[in-house]
This record gives sequence, structure tokens and C-alpha cells, in this order.
Amino acid sequence: MGPAARLRAFREHVIPLDSAPLCDRTAPEGPRTSPPALARSLADASLVGLGEATHGTRECFEHKDRLIRSLVTECGVRTVAFEVDAAAATVLDAFVRDGSALSTASADAAAALAELDMWQWRTESVRDLLEWLEAFNTGRALSAQVRNAPSVDHA
Repeated sequence: MGPAARLRAFREHVIPLDSAPLCDRTAPEGPRTSPPALARSLADASLVGLGEATHGTRECFEHKDRLIRSLVTECGVRTVAFEVDAAAATVLDAFVRDGSALSTASADAAAALAELDMWQWRTESVRDLLEWLEAFNTGRALSAQVRNAPSVDHA
């Protein structure tokens, strides 16, 4: 498949998002209101890719945080993948599964994030999401827990 055909196929399956309602910080529920309608519209997807216009922009990460929480709670998503190498993916999975950080004495989200080689993941929004995923998994059977995917090659 050539570049033009790939682009056509991509455009057939892409759903542009209007993020304005999701980013309304004046909403009475606050800035972390989940977007359940959007999550439900993605419920039948086998893969949801969340990118950003720029690395490290707080609003992009807050938006993805809310969407991932909704996909987990509203749609039953149980696999999340961060664009990290295999070693970092293992660290993230250990943290969200049982709150451990593999190579540090301290087992918290900040310690897990400190092990990542990509600076854009070391944000409050990502830390909050990891803490939420770990709390979500607490007390759940292994088969019902959210996992971090083994690896997404970012090379």
C-alpha cells in the first residue's frame, strides 16, 4: 500500500475530536469531568490512539487523562500503552498493577515516572493518571485490572 492509499485509509477511520467541552475548566464538576459520550463512541474500536500537537502541553495530557479514565470505566478498556521502551513499559505496568516501582525503594507514581527516558511523561497529569490506574486496580482480580502494554517502540 502506497503513501496515498495509507492516507486515504487513515482518513476513513479517523474521528476528529472537539475537545472544547472536555477542557472547560469552568464546568461545575471541575476540569476532570469524564467524557463518557466520547468514550462510548469509541467503545467498539480495537485500538484508540491518543496523540498531541506538542509534547508536554498540560491541556493535552489532561484531556488524554480524562479520556483514558472514561475508556476504562465506561468501556472496559484494560490495556493502555505509553510511547516508551520495553524497560519503561515494564516499570509502568508494575506500578499500575500493584503500586511497585521495580528499581527504586520508593513505590509511587513519581518514582515510576523518574525511570522513563522521555521527559514529556514526567508531568502531574501523567502522574495523576498512573495513580488513578493503580487505585482502580486495587482489589480487582488480575483479569479485571488495567495493564500497561509491554512496549511501544518510539525509535
